Amino acid sequence: MVTAEMSVVFNTPCTVKALFRSAVSELLKVGIESPHHDVEILLAEAIGTTVSNLHFNSLLEVSKEAKEDFKKFLCRRKRREPVPQIIGKWEFYGYEILVNKLVLTPRPSTESLVESVLAVARQIAGCRGQDLVIHDIGTGSGAIAVALGKELPGARVYGFDVSLAAVDIASENVSLHNLDKSVDISLADLQPPRSLEPDLVVANLPYIASDDLSSLAPEVRDYEPSIALDGGADGLDLIRRLILEIRIVEEGVLFLELGNNQFEMLKSFVLREIPFLRVEAKKDFDGINRVMIISGWRNNHV
Repeated sequence: MVTAEMSVVFNTPCTVKALFRSAVSELLKVGIESPHHDVEILLAEAIGTTVSNLHFNSLLEVSKEAKEDFKKFLCRRKRREPVPQIIGKWEFYGYEILVNKLVLTPRPSTESLVESVLAVARQIAGCRGQDLVIHDIGTGSGAIAVALGKELPGARVYGFDVSLAAVDIASENVSLHNLDKSVDISLADLQPPRSLEPDLVVANLPYIASDDLSSLAPEVRDYEPSIALDGGADGLDLIRRLILEIRIVEEGVLFLELGNNQFEMLKSFVLREIPFLRVEAKKDFDGINRVMIISGWRNNHV
């Protein structure tokens, strides 16, 4: 619901600027941490323009239809529903990705994972990633698969997920970006046994400890699928399983996204279980060891 003050704004002629200010005030009252950014996106979507054009046209009167759409968006945001789920899309690595409540919204931190894969891919196969086979494990919305498919047009990317709902929306995103000939999405528990052995494996698997789920922000805890968040007692259950069961070519490379303070714990596990492997960390934009790169695989690694 909106306040009486906001209802007046919705029911009388008003400019983009006036509606923007009133909406920011509404979100601040319920403790939204980034109200200006959220209102920009939601208002631009309701009007049918871009955020930059929104500011250029701040004195234009908002149509009745746009105000009605924006009112619905604002009510949903006040209930702490995430902005990407409200508008049904989000940007990742410069590409628009369709999202819904059944898949995890791609995070900026995951762009560090993509950057790490691209750096190695281009080093071994050139800027097009010619003839590389890449597995994206736990593909979710397909954001990573799409980014790799667009950036490495000579590679073959296979995205796998245990969730049929995720497979459906990832396939939509592949088609949206005209990647059907180079990116394949299918249902699988980690890797299917009869797929091509990959040169590179990238995985953004659940890594939040089960006991920490209840303390997450409402936008995550209440609106994103637990299957994409819950990584077991210490957050690393599925990641350890992938390391032990992985199918990958000799001297292939595995890229993993990790949570805060998980790198050293997982490194100890890797070197204890498969001591000949090489382990490297890559920091994200916040300086956190977000990506683990594991190389040196041999044919008898499992």
